[in-house]
Amino acid sequence: MNDEPKFDVVYTKEVYAFIKLLPERVQDKVVYNIDKSRYK
Repeated sequence: MNDEPKFDVVYTKEVYAFIKLLPERVQDKVVYNIDKSRYK
């Protein structure tokens, strides 16, 4: 992967609250995919 992200992600309180409602494995996958998208 590229060392520098193409953009930054800012999680609002609402997004953070929504992600916390999801099962732990789903939370991990969502955050992983969002982070991965920053570099692709």
